Amino acid sequence: MTDMPSHITRGLSRRALLGAAVSVLAGSALAAGEHPSLVFMRQVAKDLLNAHRQGTVASFRRAIQRHADVAGIGDYSLGQYRSKLPAGQRERYYGGVATFMARYFADQSREYPIAKYVIGEAVAKSDKDISITSKVFLLS
Repeated sequence: MTDMPSHITRGLSRRALLGAAVSVLAGSALAAGEHPSLVFMRQVAKDLLNAHRQGTVASFRRAIQRHADVAGIGDYSLGQYRSKLPAGQRERYYGGVATFMARYFADQSREYPIAKYVIGEAVAKSDKDISITSKVFLLS
């Protein structure tokens, strides 16, 4: 994996991070007549909105553990030091990554009261890539 450019990480706003969280989390789901990506995005959005409404670290942690590739995020965060993480410490480290993310989301979500979200249509960008536009509407 390559490191994310510093100009990108410095330029992320909290609102962009919250929106990215909805878009980035990955997993699988199936439903008759609908693209599996839409079913998945709806479930992720529902779980994150429920966590947001509860506002607790535990609620965000459950959503993160259910939908996020915590090991992939953790490994990416370690960058060049990934190979130095002892195998016996991986589960503890990944648990810490999930808790760190949940604490951040719980803390920052207070700043952005959500009114609703809209999940758009699934659009095939290539054989492997599906794009789904989603919007989060904040209370005024």
